[in-house]
Amino acid sequence: NTVLREKSSQQTTEATTDPTNLAEQDPKIQLMQRYKKQKYLTISDFVQDVTTPLFRGAIYIDSVKYDPVQVLQGYQSTKFNITAHGDFNRILAYVKKLENIPALLSLDTISIIVGTNASDGVSLILAGTFYQLEDQNV
Repeated sequence: NTVLREKSSQQTTEATTDPTNLAEQDPKIQLMQRYKKQKYLTISDFVQDVTTPLFRGAIYIDSVKYDPVQVLQGYQSTKFNITAHGDFNRILAYVKKLENIPALLSLDTISIIVGTNASDGVSLILAGTFYQLEDQNV
């Protein structure tokens, strides 16, 4: 029994350090590999695209901020914040576009603040996380 436990422990240790087995173990990496083809190689590519007039339509982006890339086992994550303002229907269309973008991201919090006057429109405050597989797992 002792020999079997040692071999089992050794196999578990090898599996966690072997990058080829990493994708087989981590459900996050499995999800990312099964997800639709990633359009963006980096967070800056993603931010550049979602702030262009073609993507955002008639809303106005006030600010975009993102944290440094967090490198985890087999993938990277980057938290980002976008603030914008415009017409409610156009803000809603922008959020829907973000949901359908060919990238793996989570929209963690979405706040829509209605202006006090009819001409004020609405403000969007969005916080999310952008995920990307590391090069060897793409």
